[in-house]
Amino acid sequence: MPRWVPNAITVLRIVLIPLWWLQASACVEAAPDGDRHRLLAIAILVAIGISDMVDGFIARRFGLATPFGAVLDAVADKLAQIALLVFLTFFGGAAFASVPLGFFVLIIARDVVLAGGTLLVRARRSDVAVTHEFHGKLSSLLLFCLLFALTAGAPDEWTLPVFWGLGLVVFASTFAYVRRGWKQWREPAAAG
Repeated sequence: MPRWVPNAITVLRIVLIPLWWLQASACVEAAPDGDRHRLLAIAILVAIGISDMVDGFIARRFGLATPFGAVLDAVADKLAQIALLVFLTFFGGAAFASVPLGFFVLIIARDVVLAGGTLLVRARRSDVAVTHEFHGKLSSLLLFCLLFALTAGAPDEWTLPVFWGLGLVVFASTFAYVRRGWKQWREPAAAG
């Protein structure tokens, strides 16, 4: 298996993000007759999810995992999450259930806090022990499922309790990562 295959799949996932946006926009413009565009947006979102699983599987299975590939994968995941949330929060119109602004801010704040904390620990220690914990993977999976449900046309009445529940999971996960980062910060600085 060529070394570039997992990264090519990840790049494909990034390319699919604006295609999802285009179909979701067409669904809004054609509402209430945007079913064809909604189905295409759902299909693209499924492809995004499958590509996320496949690139990681191939990288691990064939020993092709690289630090660059891990970063590219994380960037692709964040781009997908943020792009979909931005659209559904600010541009979804009547075609999609609305994302509460507070939930959007929570997701953005989580990413800013974790990225900032990583940079601070790296500046102090020159290395950061980054681990992907179960709670982090769970919150990402639940967020993807929620984005899928919203793309599929889930009603506001159903999604509001899900936003609250997922918000609690994201908050708890962020807190756990911040605690881990704080412990690394407090350890003696690496000799330079």
